[in-house]
Amino acid sequence: MREHNDRAWAAYQTAYLPRIKRPPPLRRLQIQPRGARKSPQSWQHMKSIAHMMTLALGGEVTARSASGPDGQ
Repeated sequence: MREHNDRAWAAYQTAYLPRIKRPPPLRRLQIQPRGARKSPQSWQHMKSIAHMMTLALGGEVTARSASGPDGQ
């Protein structure tokens, strides 16, 4: 995907700019990565993932809150 985007950029710069009065936006020529338009994660979701990763890697969670993944 990165190679395609690099080639699209090169084509955009070398072919389109000298010939066209108003070239198309570069983003239209590039491949968009899957999931690029997803909404960002909430802080609660990030916190629950961090909690689960800490436990999965053998760490210890020292503070508990009502918004934790176990609901306590």
